[in-house]
Formats: sequence, structure tokens, C-alpha cells
Amino acid sequence: MQSSLNNNSLNSALQNFKNFKCRIMITEESFNLLTQFLKHEQHLSILQTFNSCLDFRVMTHEEYSNQQAYQGVSSSIQNSDDFLSENLSNPENSDEMNEILNIIKSVRDMNDNDEDSEQEDLNYPTQAYQTTVCLCRMQTENISSVAISKNLSKIVAGTENSEILLWDSDLTDELQYYSSRVYRHWKRVPVRQISSELDFKFINPKISDCNNDEPIKDDVKNQVDPIIFRGHSNTIYEMSFLFDSNLLLSCSSDTTIRAWDINSSSCLAIYKGHASAIWTIDSNDSGCFISGGRDGVAYMWDIERTIPMRMYSGHLMDINQIKFHPNCNYLATASADKTIILWDVNQVRQVRMFCGHTASVNAIRFSSCGKYLASASEDGSIQIWDISQGRCIAEMADHQDNIRCITFGPNDHLLASCGIGSSAVHIWENPIACARSQQSVPFTAIDVNSSNGKENESSESINPNTNHNLMQLQFIRHNVLLAFSKKF
Repeated sequence: MQSSLNNNSLNSALQNFKNFKCRIMITEESFNLLTQFLKHEQHLSILQTFNSCLDFRVMTHEEYSNQQAYQGVSSSIQNSDDFLSENLSNPENSDEMNEILNIIKSVRDMNDNDEDSEQEDLNYPTQAYQTTVCLCRMQTENISSVAISKNLSKIVAGTENSEILLWDSDLTDELQYYSSRVYRHWKRVPVRQISSELDFKFINPKISDCNNDEPIKDDVKNQVDPIIFRGHSNTIYEMSFLFDSNLLLSCSSDTTIRAWDINSSSCLAIYKGHASAIWTIDSNDSGCFISGGRDGVAYMWDIERTIPMRMYSGHLMDINQIKFHPNCNYLATASADKTIILWDVNQVRQVRMFCGHTASVNAIRFSSCGKYLASASEDGSIQIWDISQGRCIAEMADHQDNIRCITFGPNDHLLASCGIGSSAVHIWENPIACARSQQSVPFTAIDVNSSNGKENESSESINPNTNHNLMQLQFIRHNVLLAFSKKF
């Protein structure tokens, strides 16, 4: 008997749902255009759906504008909240109906909280002292390249003896803990998993201003042996993750590119096309990747084909780095011939050539908006280029050494760089905004070998008195700059 009552109540609720029509406010001109289009294209089923499920309120432009101005979205939200409150207190509701209404209320409350948190997250830090450097110290000398997966779950290191080392780093828990404090207190936090080959510590440029209420432990050492991938016959110079970090690409001076299955540790494919050593590789989410090397030619590849799809020839010397544009319709190549070329991916033609450096260009990076390109050279300078105008809008020449790597921070508010053989990270503040206003770009230099006066005495217990040279920089979530270094 109780079951039949519940079914009757549920059927009644479903019938009310079927009879409910979504109200849409639309101008008369838009409504006429919509109906004419549907009739002309003979979309009769869509017309029937509109008639049965939608309640069009046709009004003039003036009425529509007034309605939006005075009523807005808030009134509809208020009406829906009143509906929820009224029905949740209805004693005639079945258990199923109350459960549905409670779920709707929970989702709405969650969305409201997310909107508030998103507003806070949009206030990205714009000053160098608000960035914390997470230093990943490689305890071997023959490391030639490093990479981290997009979900921060895996770190790989290529070596000079042709091996690839993989660690399950899983920084997610630490950063989730860290995110609740990063914009307010700028605290340091420990990293949970450290292997015998890796050693982490957090460095804050303004750590003396942080009021730590709990003890901070810089280094934790859980002995975790890496997974080793073997197949290349020479030094591995760059790697790139594909497909949610389940596939890894590596390029080597043995003139080949290999695709690796992370889960099975097996080599899936070998890509051949370059005539000499391959220095750089980059990939996108569509399954395509690009490579460049000593032969001065860039190739476009598809993950399912072991021969190149397209060839981009135009440089006179080595291609030191290659990057996809954020929209993947363009790519940029940085060369030892002191130039940078912007290519149209599909038409295989040069769109721009950027000339201005006085030495080999080692590194390039697109801004997240895709309007600007940053480049770094052996002459110790960093230049920011306006892509649409094809000209340099800013030059920072404060490095005293050959620059190895550059990377943009959240929302392009910060730019980090490091030099070859150097232990200092340069963090530049608002480089694009300063370039637009023709102001000098302020920066902060952080020595990763410095203790900041606060470091735990045991933080260098793996190898005390060992200094580390920076290899690569990468901003990750919550305004943390991940810096990889190896000992020398």
C-alpha cells in the first residue's frame, strides 16, 4: 500500500514536470527569424518540441531591455529558491521527491560557493614575493631533461645514458592543502612523496613575513625507486606527455622519437625522419606533435603514423626549441641562427620572422592569451614580441649568463627565467603590462641554493655541501613555480 502511494506521488510529480514549460524571453525580430529558419529547413520535430516544452514570451526591443534591466537573473533565482523552500516543507511529498529537491538545493548552494571562490582565484598574484618556488633537486649528475605531467602525478627525467626515469610524485594533495593558504599567508608546506633520486623543498622569497602557526618540514624522504624506460641509444633531450599523462614522447640525439605507454612501461612506436640529433619536441591534445633539431628542420607528426606529416624548413642552423601556439593553428621555432619563425601549421608557410637577438635563441614561450611571445637567448636577454605587429615591445637584459628556460605564470602576470649553470631564478613582474606602457620590468632573483635563513638543518642531508644548477621551470597551480635542478 505504501509503495503504491509513493508511486502515485512520484507519477504526479513526473506529470507536473512534463507539463512544465521553460519560459524564454525573446524579441519579436529574433522569434520571427528563428521560426522562419526552422520552417525553411523543415525542422518539424524541433518546432513540435518548441511548442510542447517552451513558453516564448515575445516582446519588443524596448520591452526586452527593460525586462532585463529591472528583473534580471536575480528574480528568476529568487523565484526558484522560493519554489524549493515551499516544496521542501510540503508534508505530502514522497521520499523520492524530497531527495530530488534536496539534491537540487545542494547543487545550487555548491555553485554559489564555487562562484565566490572563483572570484578569489581570479585575483592572481602579480608580485614576485607572492610566488613560492618548489625546488625539485635531482641527485644524479647525468640528468639531461625533465618533465612533469599535467595532473602533477608523474615526473620523468631523461638521462645522458639514454634511460628515462619515472616517479609517481602526486603533488595534488600537497597543493590542495597549500591552495587554501597561498593567497593569504604564503606558507610553505611539505611534499609527501620523495624518492631516492628526488628531493623537494619550498622556498618563499618573503618567508620572513609569514606567520607560521605550525612547524614546517621542508623535506620528506620516502624511498621510492623510479620506473626505468630503455630503448634510446643516446642522450634524451626533451619529453612531453600526451593523453591525460598516459602516453609519453621522448626525443634523443639518436635521431628518433619514441612513444611510451606509462602504465606498461613499453615502447609503442618509433618515429624516424630527422637526419641528425633531435633537441626539442612539443605536443597538443589532438594527438599531433612537432619536433626540431640539429638539421634545422621542424616536422609535424601524428601519433598513429611513424613518418612525418609536414615539414617546416626555413632556419639556417639548429632548432633549439619548438612550441605550439595556444590555438594549435600556429607553431614557433627558435633557432641558433638568432631568429624565431612563426609558422602556419596547416598551410606550412612562414607567418612572421622575429629578428633582434644577437646570439642563439634557446627558449620561447607563448602567453596564455596567444597575443605575445617571449624569447630567451645566449646573449642573456629576454624579449617579448607582439605577434600581430611582429615587433619587440620589451627587452630584459638583467641575466649575466646564458638563459636556458622561460615560462609564464598565471594569467601572464609573471615571467620566470633561469640560466645555464646558474642557481638563480628570475621572476619578472607584469612583463606584458610594463611592455605596453613602456616601463622597465621589475624582477626578483631567488638563489635556490640559499637557505633563506629558515631552512631545516637536515634539508641537505642527502648530499650536504652539494650545489644545484637549474634545468627547467614550470608554473603549476596555486602560483607555485616548480624548478628542477641537478647537482654539479
